[in-house]
Amino acid sequence: MLRDCLDYALNDPAAYPGVFDAMRKAFKFEGSRKLLEEISIVYAFRNKHVAHQEVELVDSAYAGKELARWVKILDMIRVAGSR
Repeated sequence: MLRDCLDYALNDPAAYPGVFDAMRKAFKFEGSRKLLEEISIVYAFRNKHVAHQEVELVDSAYAGKELARWVKILDMIRVAGSR
């Protein structure tokens, strides 16, 4: 949901009133584009290796790198929420 909200706020040219306008204002902040990029990478990893298990995850170094990315994103969200 967070990825979709960021994507709408940053990339969708449609201008809907009400909650969509509020969502655009809330999710378009300094650093939001970088957060969307990182979340999109995690989303793809999650779909490929966790949720749908299209590819078995056997490389511990790769898994560790991606887990570190998840932790980094949690901190990015924390920082964005404190503004």
